[in-house]
Amino acid sequence: MTDLLREVDEALRRERMEKFWQAHGRKVIIAVLVLLAGVGLFSAYEGWQRSVQEAHTESLIALLESPDFPSDVHEKTQDIGPGQRGIALLQAAARYRLEKKESQALELYQIIASDKAIPKTLRQQADLLRTATMAPGPEMKALMQPIADDTSSPWRPHALLNLAAYYAHEGQDPDQARALVDMVLAIESLPPSLMQRAQALAHVYDLKKPQTAKKDEKNEKS
Repeated sequence: MTDLLREVDEALRRERMEKFWQAHGRKVIIAVLVLLAGVGLFSAYEGWQRSVQEAHTESLIALLESPDFPSDVHEKTQDIGPGQRGIALLQAAARYRLEKKESQALELYQIIASDKAIPKTLRQQADLLRTATMAPGPEMKALMQPIADDTSSPWRPHALLNLAAYYAHEGQDPDQARALVDMVLAIESLPPSLMQRAQALAHVYDLKKPQTAKKDEKNEKS
């Protein structure tokens, strides 16, 4: 009796499977083919992306090793990837600075900063380097504030210290400057050079506080 029931159950299951296959078999085949095609296309796309990146990197190396680099670097980097383009432009700007061609370097930094296709970290680096020859003023503050607000930026400690310089000098606010330096000192795994710079600035701004207090007191009396 048990064997008979088992045979009936298996027959019913086969019948249901046959009906399901008759009704949906074509859809199942198409779905499997689409899935396999998708996997194949993804693998092909990954391979294509890898080959494109390799080609762009080779172009970057050839450009950097070219005897006429950095001449016409902006035009020569239009056909390579945005990351490689950003690196090439930064290297070109650095070369111009070594050659005391500050205006050409600043022009390239502005090009990098305004090119949204270039990775954000490279654009932020360009903005940071633009401030190297700036006095602590509103323009520097405008460039540094977005970087200082970006907690994921590797350049944030540098931007915070530049903002501290702005508040200490242009803003005449040593308390705000000291607060910004404290934010830098609170960052974990800070490079030793940055740590030493922040500690030195903290000491300087602490010394400025009594002087500022005396000025405020003098102004109140007058």
